[in-house]
Amino acid sequence: MNADKLKRVKKKYKQSGHHKLQTRIFKTNDPRLRLFDFDYGVVMGLTSNTEGLSNVEMSDAIGYNSSQLGYDVYRMPDGQFLIDGVEKDQVFSQHDGCPVLLLAPPTLPEKSRIALANKIFEHRNEGPHPFY
Repeated sequence: MNADKLKRVKKKYKQSGHHKLQTRIFKTNDPRLRLFDFDYGVVMGLTSNTEGLSNVEMSDAIGYNSSQLGYDVYRMPDGQFLIDGVEKDQVFSQHDGCPVLLLAPPTLPEKSRIALANKIFEHRNEGPHPFY
C-alpha cells in the first residue's frame, strides 16, 4: 500500500471514530526497525536490541519511514522523540530492552493497546514477517 492510499485510509478511520485492530507492517531502511501502522496511529517497534546503535542511525531509520507515511519523527540525542515537531517523551513499552513508540489517538481503548502490543511482540519473536 503506498503512502497516499495509507493516508486516505487513516483519514477515513479517524472520521468514523472507530478503532479497528488492523495492523500493517512496513520495512524500514534499517533491518533492526519495523514500522507498524495501526489505523491512523503508528507504532515503531525495534526488532532487535539497540545497544550500540547510535541516535543518528535510529533517527535516520525512523525519520525515513515515518516521513513516507506523513509523519516527521526523530529520536533526539537525549532519548526523546520529536513527532511532527512536538516532543514526546513516552515510550509505549519496553520489551527485551527494545523501545516501542506508539503514536495513537488518546481515545484508543486500553484493550486495543494491549492487543496491539502483543501483536508487535509476537511478530518480533516469530522472526521475519511473510509480507516482507
